[in-house]
Amino acid sequence: MASNNKIALVFIVNGNPVPFEANVNEPLHAVLGAVLAAAGVVGDADKDRWDFKLGDNTLDSSKKIGDLGLKPGTKIFLNSKAGAVG
Repeated sequence: MASNNKIALVFIVNGNPVPFEANVNEPLHAVLGAVLAAAGVVGDADKDRWDFKLGDNTLDSSKKIGDLGLKPGTKIFLNSKAGAVG
């Protein structure tokens, strides 16, 4: 059962849904490494290389998750930024 400071979200990574319970007091980018690891993507957790998208809108990943107005079960698409190379 989720506590008051957690929210169950679904991140879509490479077309695959990754359910994730996030802390509403952390910035959105703080979940990046754990979400990518859960999706089987390793070694690419640089927050500047990824966009968090809700529909056509890019979310501000520096904002606290609780400040983004997300509802439990919201699907957030995690997309590698165009032209991002190592």
